[in-house]
Amino acid sequence: MLRTMDRTETIAQLRRVTWEEIEDWAGTTIAKRGQAYHRDGRVHDLAYTDDGALLAWVQGTARYATLVDYDEGGLYSECTCPYGGTCKHAVALVLAHRAAAAQEREAIMDPRICTVTGPGFGTINI
Repeated sequence: MLRTMDRTETIAQLRRVTWEEIEDWAGTTIAKRGQAYHRDGRVHDLAYTDDGALLAWVQGTARYATLVDYDEGGLYSECTCPYGGTCKHAVALVLAHRAAAAQEREAIMDPRICTVTGPGFGTINI
């Protein structure tokens, strides 16, 4: 993904994502499934990458590494789940971030995270 926004802008945009944007991005069915995952507390270890994207473990059938980014093109996600597109794990991550921001809790910049890029994320140190 070509980065055109800086870290501060990315984080600010991710905080302002609306439910309507989530439904447009993921579709109503996936958005509702992600909402249930968020409500069930399946998002763990929410953190920011160096460039402001969100990263967390989301518990589904297995534990999936999930990344959500925001740029001028809107929301973008990658997940280690087999779904292959914007998935319920990514929606749950966005909703967990929104909830943390509403409670004025900040995701951490996790020093264990080196790089998160490309399909399958390239290299993740967690």
